[in-house]
Amino acid sequence: MDTEQFELETGHLDTAIQYHQRGEIEGAILLYQQFLRVHPRHADAWYLLSLAAYQAEQYSDAENAISEAISLNPTDASYHAHAGELLKSMGKLEEALANYRTAAGLAQTDADLYLNIGIIFDRLKRFSEAIHAYDRALRYRPNHPETHFNRGRALMQCGRERDAVSAFDAALACREDYAKAYHCRGLCLDALKRPEDALAAFDAALSVQGNLAESHFFRGTTLLQLGRLHEAVDAFETALKLAPDFAEAHFHRGSALQSLGRKSLGPFTKALAAYDAALAVRADYAEALHNRATTLQDLERLDEAIAGYTHAISVNPNYLATHSNRLLALHYRENSARGPILSAARQFGERFGHHSPRNARAKPHPKRRPLCIGYVSGDFRRHPVGHFLEPLLPNHDRKEVRVICFPTSTVYDSVSAELQSHADGWHSLVGLDDETAADCIRAQSIDILLDLSGHTADNRLSMFALKPAPVQASWLGYVGTTGLSAMDYVLADRFVAPEQDKDLFIEQLWRLPHSYMCIRPPEPAVPIRKRNANPRELTFGSFNNTIKLSPATIALWSHILRETPNTRLLLRYASLRHAEIRRQLLERFAAHGISAERLTLEGKASRTEMLETYNRVDIALDPTPYGGGITTAEALWMGVPVITLHGGAWPGRHSASILNTIGCPGLVAKNEEEYVALAISLATAPQRRRQYHETLRSTVEQSPLCDGLTFARDVETAFRGMWDLSAGIAR
Repeated sequence: MDTEQFELETGHLDTAIQYHQRGEIEGAILLYQQFLRVHPRHADAWYLLSLAAYQAEQYSDAENAISEAISLNPTDASYHAHAGELLKSMGKLEEALANYRTAAGLAQTDADLYLNIGIIFDRLKRFSEAIHAYDRALRYRPNHPETHFNRGRALMQCGRERDAVSAFDAALACREDYAKAYHCRGLCLDALKRPEDALAAFDAALSVQGNLAESHFFRGTTLLQLGRLHEAVDAFETALKLAPDFAEAHFHRGSALQSLGRKSLGPFTKALAAYDAALAVRADYAEALHNRATTLQDLERLDEAIAGYTHAISVNPNYLATHSNRLLALHYRENSARGPILSAARQFGERFGHHSPRNARAKPHPKRRPLCIGYVSGDFRRHPVGHFLEPLLPNHDRKEVRVICFPTSTVYDSVSAELQSHADGWHSLVGLDDETAADCIRAQSIDILLDLSGHTADNRLSMFALKPAPVQASWLGYVGTTGLSAMDYVLADRFVAPEQDKDLFIEQLWRLPHSYMCIRPPEPAVPIRKRNANPRELTFGSFNNTIKLSPATIALWSHILRETPNTRLLLRYASLRHAEIRRQLLERFAAHGISAERLTLEGKASRTEMLETYNRVDIALDPTPYGGGITTAEALWMGVPVITLHGGAWPGRHSASILNTIGCPGLVAKNEEEYVALAISLATAPQRRRQYHETLRSTVEQSPLCDGLTFARDVETAFRGMWDLSAGIAR
């Protein structure tokens, strides 16, 4: 050490540098410090000390040392470059940027300096400036794969996915085995709606580096888009083997398994377990909480689903779909809209309904003119809403209205094609954010905008909150208040929403004179076949969604079956394809003493097949508190009397509205005792049943329920009344 000390005192750095080069950093720091005590104005020694302190993660000492070096020699680009790197590591990005820029001014062709400037701009989220810096770097070093890659990522952040793909291609031209470039190329292609090409890119990334969990994950999400569900599950499982705590992979695996469940290709319980795994990693994962609740609803574990939605809302109150799904689920359980339903609707309105409308009022016109009506729905297809529109759109009077349809779903079938043929315009809102969708509607100069979804799938209620039309109303697709103050009206009738219910709606009620809905007789017309008059071979039936089979419904139907020995109950709905649903349903009836032998459970069928199945039913039983709509109408059309219990809210009054409209109020029970008595009475009255079977179709056909022309006039009168009232025109 005496020799080393002598060399330092005479100004030699050799020993300190040798320590540094050997990786003996602490010793090098000590020797640099000793040297600088003798030679405090030696800029290179301060620079070397800063490098050593930086390597030892002594950032404050490193910063002080490089500051000394720069103060002694401010024109050395390497000093400023090191200061930039150091300050970047310390998170002092603006100061780092200033040093890199100074270095670039001193060494203008140094590509690394511009690369680092670009990296800092990236971290500052100043992506356009980052792209400019990467362009400068590539001017001096055009074949540098990392610079092309970073440029591509900055272009992605600017939403320039096509340019980003070219940048990643350039990176791959420089380095063929650049797995991350393939991966990011796949992300861009996915954003460009090119899922097949995206899949090829993720496959290429994995062929280079098979342990990239994120590439397996995004490969899975792409397969999910392509509907290749089993392969998607495999991809997510591979990602999870590499990264067991990858919450998003657990979540999307759950989504794929849930989709398989809905196609009857796998049990919902596996999806539930996947969401639970995601939540074990991230307890506040709102999307997983929401999907877990929807899976419980798929399993028809409705009380658990409602509790799940409520918990998800407490975690993320801004997740609109959770609010809507909770509201819809509550209608299947609550016999009154006054409690949890109204509270949840108000909560929805308070959260999502306070936008500043651009169009606040209708403008009066000196001359009467046709009103421009906009219908917004995800159900312009084979769906109850689509079928309710079939008799309306072709009967609209074009002297009174112009009709523009705004679909919110990509599903397009023969019903869609027919409805479009009767519309004056058809403009998809799929993929548009609320502001853009609202502008699309404004561009059509809509006078009255109809929401036909409410809180059901593919709704655009948050767009309605922007008030894109002067008058807005909700109709057909939902059974209560939307909760939105921007929604002016709800179209109803006196049966589903009597005067005493007006305080249950945020909107004003506008009642149509007959039923609030109309049907067109199904085509082709399925013939009605004669039933067996023997009461001991009688079949009750219901083709309603099985989620409507509430505890009260099961109890009532079980009571009826116990009182009518040797009768059977035929249930048919798509969900009965699922073994889990069938098992649960059989257990629920068994708890009331009804054996499986008295139940016939059948699954999905075409509309024609469903209608034909009514020929095996003598009496249809309506569930409670959520009854049938088009299901009731179709049963009556097929000559099957429907017994309904008048409910405490709109969902339980669908059938009462229909039965009153066709002139059969005697099939509406006022209470549970009367419901059971009506069913038993009709089961033991073969002559009355025969009369119904022989006359119901003509009764329905000749009633306002099937009078599309009158219905259209009633609706147009309502539209004109709404418009005049909003415009302040005297009527």
